[in-house]
Amino acid sequence: MARLERVIVYTLLLVALFLGLRNGQEPLTAAESVLDEIRAKRIVVVDDEGRERICLEVHSDGGSGENGAAIVLCDEEEKVRMLMLLANEVVGLSLYDKDKDANKDWPQVGISVPNEEGGYILLTNRHGDRLVAMGSELLGHGGVRVWDKYGEMSKFYGHW
Repeated sequence: MARLERVIVYTLLLVALFLGLRNGQEPLTAAESVLDEIRAKRIVVVDDEGRERICLEVHSDGGSGENGAAIVLCDEEEKVRMLMLLANEVVGLSLYDKDKDANKDWPQVGISVPNEEGGYILLTNRHGDRLVAMGSELLGHGGVRVWDKYGEMSKFYGHW
């Protein structure tokens, strides 16, 4: 099992364990412990200090144009380190440096499948400058674009 798969499976197992407790201490009886379905708009897993570490949530369109769902993993400082997102037909996985703000900085590694354009992978440096992008171009051919360390000059390698 890959590391990402383990994180997701263990997270869901922990959520199931926590939801299986009632009144803080008393576990459900065997007959009560199996549920067919759990429904929630947001599930948050916290550490011993009460800091949010894992969040599973759905986004509804509140005028922002974003509908979808997200799984967010945070570090001990509650900074987003990994974001898996499904929004407006875009599927993405973003990995963030510990010093970055997921609300305004580019991820250091971003993988997305935007609409029908094919997959796309973006790598950035610690400053958010683009370094390497791999994906498909408008005609469907694969390509790689490599930037200098400042994210300014680039070269494209691919089929035209």
